[in-house]
Amino acid sequence: MPVLAAHHLKKSFVERLLFSDVTFEINEKDKVGLVGVNGCGKTTLFRILLGQEQPDEGSVYKNRGMRVVSMAQSIEDTEQSVYDATLAVFAPLMELEAAMEQVNAALEHAEENELDALIRRQHSLRERYEDGGGLTFRSRTRAALLGLGFTEEELSKPLSIMSGGERNKAQLARVLLSGANLLLLDEPTNHLDIASREALERALEEYDGTMLIVTHDRYLADRLADRILYMTGEGVEEYIGGYTEFLSERARRAALAAERTPVAPEQEAAAAAPKQNDYRARKERQSALNRAAGEVRRAEERIAAAEEEITALEAELALPEIASDYKKAGELSRTVDEKRQALETLYQKWEEAQARLEELEGE
Repeated sequence: MPVLAAHHLKKSFVERLLFSDVTFEINEKDKVGLVGVNGCGKTTLFRILLGQEQPDEGSVYKNRGMRVVSMAQSIEDTEQSVYDATLAVFAPLMELEAAMEQVNAALEHAEENELDALIRRQHSLRERYEDGGGLTFRSRTRAALLGLGFTEEELSKPLSIMSGGERNKAQLARVLLSGANLLLLDEPTNHLDIASREALERALEEYDGTMLIVTHDRYLADRLADRILYMTGEGVEEYIGGYTEFLSERARRAALAAERTPVAPEQEAAAAAPKQNDYRARKERQSALNRAAGEVRRAEERIAAAEEEITALEAELALPEIASDYKKAGELSRTVDEKRQALETLYQKWEEAQARLEELEGE
């Protein structure tokens, strides 16, 4: 059952046909890259999928159980700080906080006959707040921004003075914190420097939901996508794998088309069913391979970071002023031991991920 589908979409501007017969399906957990030449209508299609624009013909289906969040190319301008602008994604939780404060204030001056109702109200608000992640949403917001490359100092600066790339990162943080299970991303690496791109790619790679990415970024499509949709004026062509596999398969199809001889319709129909089954199997295998390879990469990155941290702590432990202070030295030694134990766990996770990847590659 698809979570997002387009059926025979057509769109024109004045007398120019932008695209027609755009049909595709996206299933749960799919990571899909949407590519095509400039002017083929990718961003217009993106807006149609979001309901921001209507097609001339065709329809869009969205599964009701999916919570859709988009990251479009437009970048907002606000005098809010980076942290506050990102925190806005949790507006419902902050409204619950304000409501709890009102109830607490009312309790201080309540008459006896009002107490029971106010206490029940307080309990109900507290439950909703905690169930919604109210105890951790601020720390999660800070961690998401720091993880995407912001410094502590930058979190308090107005978003309006930030570069386009920095605003994009804040926008991505909101998207990732939203709890959405379907992301629609339009050129998410625009305006980003190399370090910011790497942080964004890591964050998207760890995202566990369904994703459609409109992109010109070949490396991003290779790293994230398990399927490529190539958009033309006549519709959408589908390819299994990332951008490299897309180019290879597209060249192969072009070569076959050049040498193909006509076949009877009944022969073509008879060959279609096994090809569809093979296609599904290849798509599922490619998705599993991409996920396994991502687990290996993430484990290696975490191991490298942990080893670097341990090296820095050991260098600090060797400083004369630390070595001569038995209390500080003892605390630091315990920290190093804890970090080493955590590193051993990371090694085990890497070995498990590597074994899964090798098993899939050997199938």
